[in-house]
Amino acid sequence: MSNVAFYFSSVVGINTGKGGAYYSLLTYRNELQREYGTQVIHYNELSHPTVIDAETDVLLKPAQSFTEKYNELRKYFKEYRPEAIFSFSQKSLTLLLRWFCLIYGCKFIYVRAGGGNYKLTQFFNNIIFYSNENMEFCKGKQVKNSYLVSNRVEVPQPNNQRVSQFTTANPADADSLKILRVSRINFKYLQTFISAINQHKRFRQMGVNVITHLIGFEEDAQAAEEIKKQIEGVEGIKLFTDAEHTSNTQELIPYYDVVIGIGRGFWEAVAYGKLVLGFASNSEVPVLVTPQNIDTFIKYNFSDRVKLDSFETFVDAYPEFKNNKFKEGYINDLRTVFDEHYSSAFLVQKLKKVIADSHREDFMSIANSCMVIDNRVEFKQGIKKIIKGTKPSVK
Repeated sequence: MSNVAFYFSSVVGINTGKGGAYYSLLTYRNELQREYGTQVIHYNELSHPTVIDAETDVLLKPAQSFTEKYNELRKYFKEYRPEAIFSFSQKSLTLLLRWFCLIYGCKFIYVRAGGGNYKLTQFFNNIIFYSNENMEFCKGKQVKNSYLVSNRVEVPQPNNQRVSQFTTANPADADSLKILRVSRINFKYLQTFISAINQHKRFRQMGVNVITHLIGFEEDAQAAEEIKKQIEGVEGIKLFTDAEHTSNTQELIPYYDVVIGIGRGFWEAVAYGKLVLGFASNSEVPVLVTPQNIDTFIKYNFSDRVKLDSFETFVDAYPEFKNNKFKEGYINDLRTVFDEHYSSAFLVQKLKKVIADSHREDFMSIANSCMVIDNRVEFKQGIKKIIKGTKPSVK
């Protein structure tokens, strides 16, 4: 059985809303391990049981010297000889991984997770893009081989116990409309929270018994204060920033009727069969995602950068959603798109083709990357010593 490895530079903050790429890595691994041996190369001890395998996973401690990292990775490559490495980072240590890929004939594939991440710090032979937005921007720039593989989501296994406990702690009337908005709390995503708050206020004005929960790890205290200021005195709306709620928040989705989705979170809610709304930067409140505008949402990876020429808001369309047939049709349309393009069920075949079609590492790509990569001093000094045949010093 061939081996594939996954590299993730750091998992600090995986339960703070920063874990999109981390959970994508889990999805890749869970699917590919059906046909490959898999290992994860990373910096931090993880508690997630599907990641840590003390016998095969490679832990790179932040305090390690270049020599220690070099020897540990060399040991890994000699033992496992991976066919490919999927890297979810483009930091300087990836050059060391690429060096070993060159020596052992392994394919290095950089996964450009998310959208709107335009900067490339290296010359790559192979890149997976999650969005057309990134793929179009990076076309012809430091890239030889590009693949568009949408962010994949596994069909979830509900955590009924956690949902039950949350329901007990947050009781709601049977006829209430329960809405969720979740993401990191910073100024980048502030407007998406304001949009949810505006929608809540309009529903209250209409006499709708609405409950809105805003859940997010507080990255910026000023952004959090602005949210608190906006919801002060508003009935039926809560802000949760504690670890109990920001950790694996997707498990709480079954509690809600409606989810305002951004990025990967959009499709996690669709996978649960929920009514999911999108965010448009030119609308004061969340909007419907329809066959007419879904291509725009897909292009921008369902991000906060979506801008629509025309749209219909959920507030305006709400009377129609009281008709179960209309509501089910909306949900089923999104589920069809999920099954065809975002479900992890079809991921193995796509990734196998990526591995088969990808180029192997070559010296010139690595050499060119040494000229442009950020924070490259330690790597370049270490490589010079290796080329000269001297052992890098241990700190």
